[in-house]
Formats: sequence, structure tokens, C-alpha cells
Amino acid sequence: MNRSVITICTLTLAVVAAAGGSGWRITGSVPVPAPNARGFSCWDPFDNSVLCDGSPPRVYDLFNPSSYITLDVPSGVWGLGDWLGNGITVSNYRNSYIYHLTTTGSVLSSFRCPKDHPADISTYPWDHYVAIPEENLALELTDWLKTPQGTMQLRPVQAAALADAHDFGGLLAPQRVGAGKTILSLLVAEVLDAERPLLIIPAKLKRKTEIDIAQLKQHWRFKRPKIVTYEWLGRVQAAPMEDDKGNVLKPGFLDKLNPDLIVGDEIHKLKNLRAAVTRRVGRYMEAHPETKFIGMSGTITKRSLRDYAHLAEWALGKIAPVPLSWPILSEWADCLDEDIDATNRLAAGALIQLCNDEEKKALKNEDPVSVIRRAYRRRLVETPGVVATVETLNRRKKNDGCEACEKTAILR
Repeated sequence: MNRSVITICTLTLAVVAAAGGSGWRITGSVPVPAPNARGFSCWDPFDNSVLCDGSPPRVYDLFNPSSYITLDVPSGVWGLGDWLGNGITVSNYRNSYIYHLTTTGSVLSSFRCPKDHPADISTYPWDHYVAIPEENLALELTDWLKTPQGTMQLRPVQAAALADAHDFGGLLAPQRVGAGKTILSLLVAEVLDAERPLLIIPAKLKRKTEIDIAQLKQHWRFKRPKIVTYEWLGRVQAAPMEDDKGNVLKPGFLDKLNPDLIVGDEIHKLKNLRAAVTRRVGRYMEAHPETKFIGMSGTITKRSLRDYAHLAEWALGKIAPVPLSWPILSEWADCLDEDIDATNRLAAGALIQLCNDEEKKALKNEDPVSVIRRAYRRRLVETPGVVATVETLNRRKKNDGCEACEKTAILR
């Protein structure tokens, strides 16, 4: 019997279990605690809950019917989804709105559905958050952040990243070279109202970054961050000075600066959990969970989940799109990572639950690992707080040659 991934999230599925092979069966039933039940979800603040329409609508915990939250939306709701425990999503057919709410039931944002499209959350990705067209958002944020003499314009991907950083208190940005990460690394401090921003960069980029800041200051309003390199931060000079008994005689660089925002460009430099620089940043983030973290890189997600799971957790906390438990993360990685020998690779198992209908059909004809990777990639880039880009090459004939036109698309 092949081994397989048995855990879909940081919690084991409560009412579903494997029934041999790749099949599933219901292991138990839970009585609905209130009338007018309109939807069921395993991805919500209560882990297993039901939405009940009424005046006002409520979400009940199936395993503790006395526990519920009241939704600050009109009655007539249907469906139930959320963002990995960060909030909930419901639709309302009466007013053609989809509501995104906090875990306490208050409205975080709402989306007016087109007239020719029903207000049904099942037709939208559960984690599709940015409802404002990115082009319009870019214009609005440009007007807010530029200087009176500024002439530069934010790109849609930059605007989407700034919006997610503001809304979710952190950002994971797997973005290609040339996507405008320098501007993003500077403006995010203004968007988050940070007082002590820290920008960590590779040593080879320090001179270029200093020049860029001098030029960008003419166009954008931002607080100049403290800049340090990964190489220096990993040296003994950045460590605290202690006596023989372990008492701190002199605080280390991070504790002395006490940044309330850490922005890492090329964060694949922090992928090694045993490296001094990674352990130093990790200890600070653990001791100061209120500190915001912004991670940017074009290559961090290409090889192993283990390379960036801790970075996603620093950035997004409990809503990170990766398991927060090391044993479960290892299961996922042993199924999804590139460099896994075929004899040691785990079967998809519960990860099949990440697939949409199209991907489930593809499992019959394609390599299952490739399909599961595709489903995971979609889950990753659609998660709130993750703004990624993809490069596409559009080729068209020009005279007697062929011109390659590069286009950057936002994966949402």
C-alpha cells in the first residue's frame, strides 16, 4: 500500500476519512444547530461550521452549537467560505453582493457582482480578495503616494501587493525580476504606517538600492528604511554580546533597532533555517510577533516548500498558505517537492482536496504529481497576502523575423 499525505491543513479533516485507495467516506454526521442552514465549511473560524440565514445571519460551530458569530450583513445569504481561518465569505442573492468578513462577523470588504453573473461564491475562488480592478487601484494609490512633482505611475502588480500588505498585515511576493520590487519595498512602509522600517538586501544590491532611493525620493513619499545586508546580518557583529552566564551585555542589531517592519528583498537568502542570518531574524520575529514582514523573491517557491514555509508564516501568520506544523509540512513537501526520489515520494492522498473540478479530471490522464503541484500553485498564488507574477512570451511575426514580447501578469 502506497503512503500518502493524510493531512490537508494544520488540522486533520474531522468528518472525512480515507476508504481505501483514493476514495473517501463520511465517518460521522453532526446535527444542524439552527434552521435555515445555507452552507457548510471546513475552512472557517470554527473548523467545521454552518451558515444559517436569518435576521441577522449567523455562523454556528457544529461541535458547540452554543458558539456562534453574528454577521453584519443583510439576510438572504448563501454559501460559506473563508481564507484559512482569517475570515469568512458569504454571498447574498438579494443584493448581488459577495461579502468578505472578519472572524468576528464585521464586513472587511464587499464585491458587487456583474448583472450577468450571480452572487455565488462557488463561482469565485474562495481566496480571491482584490475586487477592485488592479488598474484602478494603481491610479488611486499613485495619487495617494506620489509627491507633488512625482511623475511615476504604480504598476497593477505593485498596487495589488501594497493593498494586500495593508489588508493582511504582511506580504509574500514571488515576483519576477523587473516587476518593481524596489518601489514596493519602499512604499510598503508608508502603507503600513511603519515607524522603524528595516530593508534587508544582498550585499551586491546595496549600492544600486542607495542610488534608486535617491531617484525615487523625487517621485514618492516614503520613510527611508534602515538598510542592512544579509551577509552582514549573519555576522557576529550583528549578534548580542553576552557574558559567560548568558546575560546580555549589549543588545544585537535587531533588538537595538527594534524594527516594526522588516522587508526582505531576495528572501531566498533566508531559506536555510540553520544559517545564522535566518536564525537571527526568526528569533526576532518570534519575540516580536507584532512586527510586519514583507518577503520578495523571484525564485523562492521553485524548489521546496521547506525553503519558504517559515517565511510565509512570518509574513502572514495563521493565514499562510502552507502548513504551520513541521510534520505536516514535511508530508506536503515529500509529495510536492522536485528533488524527491520516486520510491520516497508520498502519494497525493488528502492533497487531492486542493484540486478544482478541472484538475480532478486531469488526474485521470496526467501525471498526478504534476496536477497536484498545479493545484497547490493555484492555492498559493490566490491566497490573500500572496501576490505573484508570471512571465508569458507572446510571439508574433515582424517583417521576416519574430519578436518576443514579454508580459507580466498578476496571479490572483
